[in-house]
Amino acid sequence: MVYRKGKQFLRRKDLKGKRLAIFLSSGMAVESAEKSKTKFLKPLVEKYELGPIMYDAFPGKKPGPGGKLEDTTDPEIARRWAEELVSRLSEPGFSD
Repeated sequence: MVYRKGKQFLRRKDLKGKRLAIFLSSGMAVESAEKSKTKFLKPLVEKYELGPIMYDAFPGKKPGPGGKLEDTTDPEIARRWAEELVSRLSEPGFSD
């Protein structure tokens, strides 16, 4: 689920028409980043009519044995995503 503070931020009216890139870190994304993106981010993007440049879900922490959180983050995935974002922002004609 997306935390309340995240939802409050995304529903701000002053975000419409802004260049946004949105991501979340989710235990569900460990097994399927696309499913996590579709279930959690896509509905918010559509509901608040945001139109981000990019949005995605990355593997995060998930419950492991004995209830301890298992860290499944992968900084390389986030790095590649950030590089793609920079590339898109650097495209000719992409202005403020």
